[in-house]
Amino acid sequence: MTNLLCIDPGRHSAWLVGTYEDIDLPEIYTLQCNHKSHAEVYYAFFEHGLRIAKNIEHIVYEEPYVRSHKAARMQYGMIGIINLIAAHTPTCKAVWAIHPSWIKKQATGKGNATKDEMIATAQSYFKGLPNLQEQVSSSHSADAFWIYRYFIENETLRDFENEE
Repeated sequence: MTNLLCIDPGRHSAWLVGTYEDIDLPEIYTLQCNHKSHAEVYYAFFEHGLRIAKNIEHIVYEEPYVRSHKAARMQYGMIGIINLIAAHTPTCKAVWAIHPSWIKKQATGKGNATKDEMIATAQSYFKGLPNLQEQVSSSHSADAFWIYRYFIENETLRDFENEE
């Protein structure tokens, strides 16, 4: 059973731990980081990731899609931190990046879905499970959930898993 860590990186991030086989319901964690300096944000992101990444075999994250220089710098720094988390996780075999439009298409059928549409489709997926509906009430946690669904349903990635 492959353990996955799916991340919507950012100053406010969501982290989902699930399995490739989709047997168990995923666990969703969030990090609200209000530090002023990038270094403090990176350190908090790294520490949070290390706590969650135990026994993780694959890490999957949303690629940066940002419009401002400051946000781009933060996002690209977090990719480095994600790779550092993978390097500190002995069980980690691969790190994957998924473009935001692919995640949106997985969730809604269109590559330019809004944050509200992403949240609504994640909540409808967990209809009847109020605890999980509440966990996907932010755009970050909804994105982490759809990253997870994209990864476990993508046949190319399944082929890679079968070849390991």
